[in-house]
Amino acid sequence: IEPVLSINYKNVELIDHIVIGAGFRGSGGGGPVDKSRVLAKLIKDKLLADQTLVIEWVSIDDVPDDEMVGTISSCGSPDSIGDDQLNFDTWYNAWREINQLTLQSTGKPLKFTESVEVGAWNCMAAVIVALCFPGTRIIDGDGCGRAVPIYELSLISLGSNANPTVIANEGDVYEDAIKVGLFIDDVTVMQTVAQSILVGDDFNNIGALAIWAKPASQYKPWVVRGTMTQLILPTAQVLIEAIDVDEPDRVPFLLEHLSGSKLIVQGAVFEKYSSTANTLDLLHVSVAGTDEEGADVT
Repeated sequence: IEPVLSINYKNVELIDHIVIGAGFRGSGGGGPVDKSRVLAKLIKDKLLADQTLVIEWVSIDDVPDDEMVGTISSCGSPDSIGDDQLNFDTWYNAWREINQLTLQSTGKPLKFTESVEVGAWNCMAAVIVALCFPGTRIIDGDGCGRAVPIYELSLISLGSNANPTVIANEGDVYEDAIKVGLFIDDVTVMQTVAQSILVGDDFNNIGALAIWAKPASQYKPWVVRGTMTQLILPTAQVLIEAIDVDEPDRVPFLLEHLSGSKLIVQGAVFEKYSSTANTLDLLHVSVAGTDEEGADVT
């Protein structure tokens, strides 16, 4: 399969661009940008140290229907992970386990991975898998349209099973021992597992991984295509160029060059406060200014 994007030691700066573009487009979804930068440095160091390594993205439409794809997602809160705990071990162990389970149950290994959503952390997760398992290629696409509930509903509408492996460790998530490894065949069971993570008291204290293993044929009807080559990297380039634009002109510059962008309000923050809902920390921000038509808006 001809790749649509390749990154090696020669263009390693694109790893930083992915963090910038995915962090902006994810708008906070998909994991924290600051910790994603730590992962990005580890990835770049590995690429520079071993110049034979290459990370490749391919189109889902070029993948044979019967090949197995593993969509990788974070669960809980990556913010609970200390920078000194950030390494490749958890992703390596999780992918190794799901690959073995997939091989045993289907007779086929996982040759492709995919980020569950546009976001810096989850995009780095797919890159780490491809780096730790040479020959594994990344799908140039968004596994769930950036919203995990859409991911689950898409599976239901297709009448297919979910088959996630949820792997989590208690306390230090980078301990060698795997606490939980589940191979689930029913989508309602998967939703129960996901729901228990989202509403649990420990949501902000636990970092975990979920990997869905499915044939490419079951992804093709609904996967969002081209998110890396057509959305994330072009966005990063615009943001990098906007650094040199004078402050008053920066917002119009971004709106003009970022496809799909719409100015809701431009003005000053006059109130902000935080709250907690279902153990999620929420930040509420109020802005007073003008909209795209120049009308006053709050």
